[in-house]
Amino acid sequence: MTRNISDLYPQLNTQSIFDDRIDTYQQSIGGFGGFRNKVINGNFNIWQRGTTFTTNGYTADRFRFAKNGTMAANVGLSGQVPLESGCNYSLYWQVTTAQESLGVSNYGVFEYMMEGYDLRPLVGKAVTLSFWVKSDVAGTYSVGIGNASGGMSWVSEYSINTADTWQKVVLTFQLNYSGGTWNYDNTLGLVIYFCLGSGSTHQTSSLDAWQSNFVFASSNQTSLFGTVGNVFRITEVQLEEGSIATTFEQRPIGIELELCQRYYEKSLDFNVTPANGLPYSPYLPAMAGASDAYTTIVYKVCKRVNPTITFYPPDIVGDTGQWAYYNGSSWTAGNASVLSRTNKEQTSIVVSGSYTVRDAYLLTGHWTADSEL
Repeated sequence: MTRNISDLYPQLNTQSIFDDRIDTYQQSIGGFGGFRNKVINGNFNIWQRGTTFTTNGYTADRFRFAKNGTMAANVGLSGQVPLESGCNYSLYWQVTTAQESLGVSNYGVFEYMMEGYDLRPLVGKAVTLSFWVKSDVAGTYSVGIGNASGGMSWVSEYSINTADTWQKVVLTFQLNYSGGTWNYDNTLGLVIYFCLGSGSTHQTSSLDAWQSNFVFASSNQTSLFGTVGNVFRITEVQLEEGSIATTFEQRPIGIELELCQRYYEKSLDFNVTPANGLPYSPYLPAMAGASDAYTTIVYKVCKRVNPTITFYPPDIVGDTGQWAYYNGSSWTAGNASVLSRTNKEQTSIVVSGSYTVRDAYLLTGHWTADSEL
């Protein structure tokens, strides 16, 4: 005789157990569709701008660092990672000039800038942020999230219990805010702040709840900046729907690069830092007028907005902001600029020089296209 589990154990709600398992599985694979991690480049594989930085701005693709104070830092790529992870790299902050006492408006943070389109499916839901972290300074640290204008914030704490030891952090936020201005389009939707130290202006004692001011640190926040040489490292940053932290999603690097290229793309290999005088610049056909030659750059990935183009001369000839053109016997430098006929898919450019009208020429040089948030 065949009997069901419910016959043997009537107190069990087998349908509920099945539903819970399906919910967990859906969350673990991103709702049967993948891409459950809403953070791009959370394993820090992509560094299109370089691998070492000292001034505020983007570092690894999609991650910024920002500081205000007399402290100075080297920020960049590290090969130190937790053995339990599946990644190769981490993002580090090393103090090069110490600041023992922070003023009220001083701070140092890593930032992740999320586009509004990525935020919209998460609104009204619980989301879980997980990451690995290691610091030379044990103590209480903070993660803040907020809207683009800074008018709405949520701050959560975590503790680094042992210095110079990797540990995994899991924090859950509720995106059930009311009030404030929120963007759900191709502009800035949400900022995640990983705080390494902050003065009182950006601190709060109200934790794990929404508040109508610009804060990203708790009043218990430790400061990394007191001693030269202190290092903070972070890797495998993941933000996902739900209250469960699943295993870090390892997307193919080609897909991750394309996700990054929506915001920043260049003519160089992705691991080559843009600079003047680099080899292997692409040859582009051009049609000439008397004093200008025209060509078009077509992007690999559609940009978030019309990008800002920066031109780099090739290793043949040229200075900052110039490209080179071939006149049939030699290469000559000319100033490069963007025409008004540009969009998120392509950019028309012009290179000044001495040309024969309606003749064809070759242009060469490197470029970057920046449409970051």
